[in-house]
Amino acid sequence: MLLQSIQDKEGKISSLYDSSNVLASKYDPISKKLVIIFSNGGQYLYDNVPESVFLNFQKSDSQGKMIHSIIKSFSGKKVS
Repeated sequence: MLLQSIQDKEGKISSLYDSSNVLASKYDPISKKLVIIFSNGGQYLYDNVPESVFLNFQKSDSQGKMIHSIIKSFSGKKVS
């Protein structure tokens, strides 16, 4: 569940979640890049994520289920 969302001057959106697996996300609507930060500290970068998909991810009752059902269909890689 979404706890907080902040949009900076460049339009990038940072969000915090109340989730057992997902701690936060960062989304850039211009580049369509989504970074998901997990509770264990792992981070994954997904490319070409439409803003509508990100907004559905934010609003979802379960970010984990959204990752498995939709987000993983986008090109992603682990980042440090």
